[in-house]
Amino acid sequence: MRRGRNGHPCEPDTSRIGLWRCEECGQQWEIHGVADNPRVRKVSRIGWFFAKLFG
Repeated sequence: MRRGRNGHPCEPDTSRIGLWRCEECGQQWEIHGVADNPRVRKVSRIGWFFAKLFG
C-alpha cells in the first residue's frame, strides 16, 4: 500500500494513465507505462509547482 501525505494509505486508480489525486489527503500520483503493467510514483509539491511555473 502506498503512503500519501501525513501517512495516509492511498490506493491510486491504475485503470487510467495520467495524474491522479487522492481525495482524502490531496497527494498527487502519476500513473504511467503500458496498460498491462502500470507504474505509479508520487508527484512532489515542489515539482508540481515548477512544472506549472515553467510549464
